[in-house]
Amino acid sequence: DMYAFGGRLFGKTKVGLQLDLLIRLILNNSQRIGFSSYDAIHIKAVLEDIIPALSHHPIFSLFRNEVARSPNYKITTKNGNAVSGINMNILGKEPGKQFIGRHDHVLYIDEESTETEEVYKLRRDSISEIGCIFRFCGMTDFTRFTPAGRLFYDPVKKPQVVNHPQM
Repeated sequence: DMYAFGGRLFGKTKVGLQLDLLIRLILNNSQRIGFSSYDAIHIKAVLEDIIPALSHHPIFSLFRNEVARSPNYKITTKNGNAVSGINMNILGKEPGKQFIGRHDHVLYIDEESTETEEVYKLRRDSISEIGCIFRFCGMTDFTRFTPAGRLFYDPVKKPQVVNHPQM
């Protein structure tokens, strides 16, 4: 697991989410992977940056990746990996509803600091029966009592927390 919280511009999204996801897609097989953020715009912003690499990079293109963008992002690879966009829909009528019925092996979250208790309760039940690897990134604009705050201040998770100021 990796929890990257901190200021802007130190690579939370680029390294913790985008590069990690690209590497995972070629090194692992048959994983159900969720990619979430608090709204569809943030999911699009992160995933659209990696889609050209999946199509045009000489190594990634060997995996015959398929990309669907609408209504939700779905990326599948020849080696059986499947990435699905999961909109937390924080400001919607049913926040976190897209987590229902999922069984993810890996979960990436951008802007984790915005997760509400309502979304957290649905997300925690969306992991695979054999466990889940977490890659969460976000700012430090949370309190000790929010889902992100509990991760950040948990002494057991301290070795997994990356915390840097803005560069």
